[in-house]
Amino acid sequence: MRDKLLIVWLILIVTLGFGAITQSQLPSVHNIVGQAPLLKDSADSSNVKPRSISGGDLTDPFRYTGTYFYAVNGVYSGTVTGATSKFGSATNYMSTDPYGRYIATGDSAVAWGELFVTPSAVRVNPVNTKPDYGTWLFPGQTYSFDASSAESLYFHVEVPHNHRTGTALHAHVHWAPSTTHTGDCAWKIAWMVQDVNDTFAFTAGDTLSVRDAGDGTANKHQYVELGEISMAGVSGVSAVLSGVLIRDAAMASDSFTGEAYYLDLGFHYQIDSFGSRWETLK
Repeated sequence: MRDKLLIVWLILIVTLGFGAITQSQLPSVHNIVGQAPLLKDSADSSNVKPRSISGGDLTDPFRYTGTYFYAVNGVYSGTVTGATSKFGSATNYMSTDPYGRYIATGDSAVAWGELFVTPSAVRVNPVNTKPDYGTWLFPGQTYSFDASSAESLYFHVEVPHNHRTGTALHAHVHWAPSTTHTGDCAWKIAWMVQDVNDTFAFTAGDTLSVRDAGDGTANKHQYVELGEISMAGVSGVSAVLSGVLIRDAAMASDSFTGEAYYLDLGFHYQIDSFGSRWETLK
């Protein structure tokens, strides 16, 4: 009887220890990471080129696709598939890495987020011509740009961690006309953006401008695209965008005769994950 139990026990060890096992048979991701396992290519089950996913190791297992043997405390316990759970087409899909994090891959696998600068988040420069702040329509208050001068609002925003690295920010303005006049309102922004530990510098030409005609309805919520801000040189997380928004009513191209009420300056951006994989690294 004892010999039969020993045989059954050995069969179970072989089946669970070296055969392909289901996700339910695996330790939780938390336990795996906590015990510093190794992932190895299933085509090579020997101790060659282990891929560590220990908590303190920045090696990214998402870069390695296919089936891996996994080990806890040096004991190989089966296989786990890394970064192969995909939803979508062959070239545009959502996938999970061995940590259970979601990543979007492909030009069409994109969601959009909004980075915005509300009236309460802007500042004026007392030396420069500035818009007045006061009651707009009760109970709302905001800044109003007049029709005779170039007035400015300044802003600083941090680029979110879920921004798809290298993709442009799409700048736009929300505003409302004070009258029914249908002339063009001229908007302009100038900016600089930089990674952590890099040096800020304004580059001539980093400006965008647009004209938006009043719709003929006072206090109507209007929206106009300014254009794209390149993020090609920004590779990290927590980059800061600093800039100024101007209604340049002194220009001949601004023919709107009323006040322009500031509602919001926004930046649409592409999202490829819930956030960065580490606190200070993408």
